[in-house]
Amino acid sequence: VQSKRGEVKQAPSRHETTFRLSRPEDFEAKHPIEGENASGAKRETAGFEPWICLEGCTLVARTDQQLLVPTIDVVEAHDTSVVLNLGNLSGETFELTVYASGCAVSAASTLVQKGPVRGSESVHRIGPLEASQVYVAWVKVFGGTKFEESKQKGFKTKQAKEKTIWDEKDHIILGVAEDATAKEIVKAWRMKSLQFHPDKVPDEKKEEAEEMMKRLNLAKVNMMKFARSDTPVEENMPSPDDNREGSVVPDDFDVPEYFSGSECGEPYKGPASEPSEDAHTEEKVEPPEPDSCDEEAEVNIARSEADAKEGRVRCSLKFEAKQPPLLRVVERGLKDLELEATGLTPGCHVQVMRGEDDDLWTAVTESLVATSSMLRFNVSSLEENTSYRFRLRAEFPVEPLRMQYLRFADVEDEEAEDEEGSDWSGSQAQ
Repeated sequence: VQSKRGEVKQAPSRHETTFRLSRPEDFEAKHPIEGENASGAKRETAGFEPWICLEGCTLVARTDQQLLVPTIDVVEAHDTSVVLNLGNLSGETFELTVYASGCAVSAASTLVQKGPVRGSESVHRIGPLEASQVYVAWVKVFGGTKFEESKQKGFKTKQAKEKTIWDEKDHIILGVAEDATAKEIVKAWRMKSLQFHPDKVPDEKKEEAEEMMKRLNLAKVNMMKFARSDTPVEENMPSPDDNREGSVVPDDFDVPEYFSGSECGEPYKGPASEPSEDAHTEEKVEPPEPDSCDEEAEVNIARSEADAKEGRVRCSLKFEAKQPPLLRVVERGLKDLELEATGLTPGCHVQVMRGEDDDLWTAVTESLVATSSMLRFNVSSLEENTSYRFRLRAEFPVEPLRMQYLRFADVEDEEAEDEEGSDWSGSQAQ
């Protein structure tokens, strides 16, 4: 467990399970031991063989796809941009390149657009481009380590159109700064209106003057929406010398006296009173926190006493894994995947599980015994261009634990001896 400060603390997980075994057939291993004990009963050995199963994190893998040769067409060419249609797209990502023919190779002469493939066709607008310039465009599609490229498509942008007053910015039309105030905007608009008024220009320029008046009115409306205030912010703020009702601070007001009795986050408790000389304050001494090791020792002692009283035998199993096994994709095929498992413990049984839609996991490979820390699997019979969920399952056999018992009692024998009052539980615990 890693804290916010970066400290790492071990947090072992504990799981406890209780089994009741009443017949010798319930044990996986039973070995008679020669000799008899003092009571004349033969001793037998019961073997417990636990298995530890670890399931790693889920891996999402996608099968490969057969790449198709893409196509590219020019929809419309403008003076500063072009609209291109990409067709027959496949794979995961695409790369569209537009190159200016006959120009020096530079970053400005080449435009590249990249993105994921979301469908078989897509439309893209590329710009800015130079007017009256010949360009060449092509597209590539990528899938894993493979790619396909289309044929090159040439086009020429249109001639640059003449700039009119409607193409100019509003502040340039009025002749003011972009951050001009409302008073400056109105003043500039009045001066321009007097200059371009249709009644003050010759007859041959009246149409241009009327067009200019329309443009001036539009520029004024647009700039007044975002104009700065003419009055500075400092003038709107109240002066500290203003004496308003209820704002006068008394001369005998002492800030430390009023707030020294309250802690941060606590309500105000009134003025702090000076403690008297006779007052005696006692500091609370908190008892030390009990040590977790002492608590664990006490719990173990209590368990041992309970087990001895009830005739039970408690066995503990400790398993430490420094790092979990990892599963990754080595190679992708159209209908198969090559997976690699690393970080394995030699001797463990490993197999790959696949997740279904209803969160059920089924084995897709045979259980193999790891002879090294790395093992490869081939998962076949998959569909093309489809995502799958995989998980690594590792089982670790543990050395059997063998325990000697006096004999195994049936349920009927236990009930009979309980009626006779014999202490059979004590001998069973031995």
